[in-house]
Amino acid sequence: MSIDHCVPRAVAHRAAEAAGAVAVELDGVGITYAELELRSAAAAEQLLSAGVRPGDVVGVLTGGGLDMVPALLGVLRTGAAYLPLDARHSRAQIAELLRLARSEFVIATSDVDDDLAPANATTVRPVWDGPTSQGSPVAVVAPEDLAYAIFTSGSTGEPKCVAVPHRALANHASAMSKRYSLGPADRVLQFANIGFDVAAEEIFPTLVSGGCVVLCPTPPPPEKLAEALDRAGVTVVNLPSGYWQRWVATLATADRVEVPALRLVVIGSEGVDPAAVTAWRRTVGLPLVNAYGLTETTITSMAYAVEDADLDGGVVPVGLPIDGVTAHVLDPEGRPVPVGVEGELHIGGACVALGYLHRPDLTAERFLPDPFSDVVGAVVHRTGDRARVRADGNVEVLGRLDDQFKVNGYRVEPAHVQSALSTHPLVVESVVRPRTGPGGTVRLVGYVVLRGGVLDVPSGLRSHLVDRLPVHLVPDVFVALPRMPVTANGKLDHAALPEPPAVQRRATVGAARTAVESRLLEIWREVLGSDEFGVHDNFFDVGGDSAKLLVVMSRLGEVNAHGVGLVALFEHPTIASLATRLTRSSSAPSSDRRPGATPRRRRVTR
Repeated sequence: MSIDHCVPRAVAHRAAEAAGAVAVELDGVGITYAELELRSAAAAEQLLSAGVRPGDVVGVLTGGGLDMVPALLGVLRTGAAYLPLDARHSRAQIAELLRLARSEFVIATSDVDDDLAPANATTVRPVWDGPTSQGSPVAVVAPEDLAYAIFTSGSTGEPKCVAVPHRALANHASAMSKRYSLGPADRVLQFANIGFDVAAEEIFPTLVSGGCVVLCPTPPPPEKLAEALDRAGVTVVNLPSGYWQRWVATLATADRVEVPALRLVVIGSEGVDPAAVTAWRRTVGLPLVNAYGLTETTITSMAYAVEDADLDGGVVPVGLPIDGVTAHVLDPEGRPVPVGVEGELHIGGACVALGYLHRPDLTAERFLPDPFSDVVGAVVHRTGDRARVRADGNVEVLGRLDDQFKVNGYRVEPAHVQSALSTHPLVVESVVRPRTGPGGTVRLVGYVVLRGGVLDVPSGLRSHLVDRLPVHLVPDVFVALPRMPVTANGKLDHAALPEPPAVQRRATVGAARTAVESRLLEIWREVLGSDEFGVHDNFFDVGGDSAKLLVVMSRLGEVNAHGVGLVALFEHPTIASLATRLTRSSSAPSSDRRPGATPRRRRVTR
């Protein structure tokens, strides 16, 4: 399927062909392709009226509800590029990302509270129920025009903003539609958070194929995934490998698991455990694709249908490039290495991004002239991944050439987190590393040396970081050390960093004293999968992490209509203190409410 180089125009064509088909659905409520076309056109018209022009970068601030997809398409229709912004982040973090992207406009969806609207940008609230209008036509864009910009962890101490052109987005949507055989009968789960580029893979290939995007703003715990997929009639799901492996572990005692509509599971973002593939074959047996790609190469650039024969080698391949993409394993001098020899993976072709927005220095380091292409100006991206080519031509990724790693599918550059830690007045030195906890969950651990050799971690360290980092980069556990361990050569000894202390279970736990505490206790038990804690225990000391905290935040509406924002959750990590905060917020306006509070439909301008 060819969609030229303009995804919103391809979606508009689908709307003309099947106006009454459901395009986007949330909890059984859907909008048709005709409604999607009208809403995205209306959003574009309102953005243009607010001053947005082709080439601008427009933040899309969303909690992942039904307004999200029309807002994304609305930005693209104007000829501007969208910058996804997670409404679960703090107002300060959102403002900082807008500053780095030099974005002066934000479109905020109806599930985002007005208090999150940044002061450094013009904010547009799309109105779908205003006077009937044909809206704005799709702008004419060139292949190299910017389609979206998205932040990823940076090795310089601040995030990098990857600039993805229409050429790359369109090639990806077309290639993935073909690779996954997507069509009008498909219902694809939108599992990834909007700030993670996989969200675009779940949305745009589905829409250009005429399928339905099934929104999932709050992914279920792995043990409840099969039920959720069955209830929504999902046919294709794309999951981080770590989450998928935890899902497989919950199926270990089952003889066979049936999800009738499901026909394809795509995994990626992390390495795959061959043992989990064996268990998958026994309990589910559905086709499984291992996908590989980077933000800089427009999400998935290689894919592999996992086979039983792959389970003996210890490494599940990432396969061959998708259409329009090239892959080369090269030595340090840029020469192809022989089959079976390790080198660095370089990705080229239509998928390669323009570089890092406003950072020509970083772009020059990673985006190099493509010596294998006949296209004038073609570049390859140095991935930093160690890889080798098998005899059958499939590629295996073996690890990193640097200290970058992934936690729950998110890229982590240690320097980015350590730079934020260094801004705390008590932190002298810091190191962050991934550690595998109970149940196979990977946690981000922050090791710190504090002034005066203090070994008690400051209580406000997490809340200090939440204004400076995306929530997935805030360490789940902190360990204070008198000094960092070093080798005989004076280098940091990563192997000598201690394991974080085990979760301490109290002999007696504090019982709930109020109705609010009782409901919070129930939510914690469901999210943490345990009941061995009380109202005075710290969420992070009893098995909680940043991802689970986001689930708790999404459910606070069950306790209080206003809820609280992410910063407040870090500041009130016990049930007792959070209950007090929620009780107070119900009787007085709060400047830190959660996304999803009742919005005031208005346009805010500077």
